[in-house]
Order: sequence, then C-alpha cells, then structure tokens
Amino acid sequence: MHIAHKFRLLLIAVSIAAALASSLQAGLVSTVSASGQYFGSLQSLDCSGTNTDLVTAAAACSIDASLDVFHSASGLYQANSEYGSLDAQSSSSSYGGRLSGTATASFSDTLLATGGSGSGTLVFTVTYWGYGSSDAGDAGNYMNSHVTFNDFSAYPTHALDASYTTQLEYGFTFGTPFAFTAYASAYSSALGNEMASQNAHLRIDSIGVLDSSGSAISDNQIQFGSEQAYLSTAPEPRTCGLFVVSALAFLINRRNRFVIPIRK
Repeated sequence: MHIAHKFRLLLIAVSIAAALASSLQAGLVSTVSASGQYFGSLQSLDCSGTNTDLVTAAAACSIDASLDVFHSASGLYQANSEYGSLDAQSSSSSYGGRLSGTATASFSDTLLATGGSGSGTLVFTVTYWGYGSSDAGDAGNYMNSHVTFNDFSAYPTHALDASYTTQLEYGFTFGTPFAFTAYASAYSSALGNEMASQNAHLRIDSIGVLDSSGSAISDNQIQFGSEQAYLSTAPEPRTCGLFVVSALAFLINRRNRFVIPIRK
C-alpha cells in the first residue's frame, strides 16, 4: 500500500476516534427542595438548592423556624452526586404545621469501548441501600426512597445496615458510545407533631466489558465521558449510618429547643 494512502487512512482513523471521543457526554445534578406551612397561619416555609458541578455536585438546604411556642419546624435536605456514587437525605420535623422535602442526586455518563469488534456485553455491579424512620411508625412509606440505574428501579428502605448488590447486563456495540444514568431520591413529610427521615444511596462497584466470546477488555481500551476510573470496590454502606444519625440529631436538637406547653 502506498505510504500516502496509509497516511490518509491513519488520519481518517484519528478523525473518527476524535469524533467519537467528543460525543462522550457526562453530567452531575443534585437538587434539594422543601416547603411547608403552619396551621392557622399564612406564613410559609421553604428552601431549595441545585448544583451541577463537573466533579462533585453537592446541594443542601435547611429550615429552622419558630412562629410561637405552638408552632415550630425544622428540616435538613442533602444530596451529593459523584460519578458512580449517589447519596440523598431528607429529614423533616414539624409542630403545629406541615413540612415536606425532597433530595435528589443523579449522574449520567457515556462509555466507549474500542478493544474489539461487533457486539459485546457490559456488566455493571451496583450496590444500593436506604433507611427510613418516622413518628408514624411506617418508616415514612418505603416508596419515599428510590434508586434507578438505566431500566433498573428499587425502593431501598430497609434495616440500617442492609445493602443489596445486583449485576446488570446490557448489550453494546464496539466503537459506539453507550449511555448510562443513575438516580437516587429521598422524600420525607411531617404533619402536626411528627418527625420523619429518609435516605437513599447507590454505588457502582465495578464495570465489566466483555467481547462476544466473553473475554474481558482491558481498561486502556475503554473511555468514559466523565474520565472516571470507576473503582472496583465501593465504600462500606455501613457508613451511611453516621449520615442518618447526624440528620436525626439535627432535627431532635431543633425540636428540643422549643418548650411545648400543655393546653388546659
């Protein structure tokens, strides 16, 4: 083959690779919001926040309010998004009113595998967990904590130390970007004299890339829009207990600040 022709083919290959790399998209979004109102009063309670940073997107807002000795409210809402890691926490407490809030964390990324031809299989190992508690005794409704990964969906409100790991398989084509997204949300609601807390967490433990024969593709033949390494181990789910305890302590401390008189 003529040298000039080989050079043109090389330039074409480089151009195609550059175009594919430029099509790799990624993003992080964390959002928190809360609203409420005292009974018999027009005064409203609200807070909100959004973050879309490129490396870590953390959003938080809180409510600490008192109208009088018969009306008080407090809440803490936090969301943290990183590639491969999501945490959402919502805690609400009210006396003489209502207060509810939602925390959501999400990421999207794109994978491009070039170490083969034809089709292959992606194997995502995902761990998720969550916890809920409320004065109503129903853990705030198990559907108030929610996680998703592409078409997978779960409501992870279980015992504090419980976590669940699943392997999700998706077909893909070498040289064609594959998009994946994950989402975690927590919602809490307090009515009258109540306190409620919910949280949801999701981690990607590992990502396996297999060719049509089932052989693994090396890491240096895989690109991500986020340029994230996606570590093969996930943080211990047990650490979320500290997150839950701190949120509950926030609400309890706020509630104890108010002396509730006994009506005669």
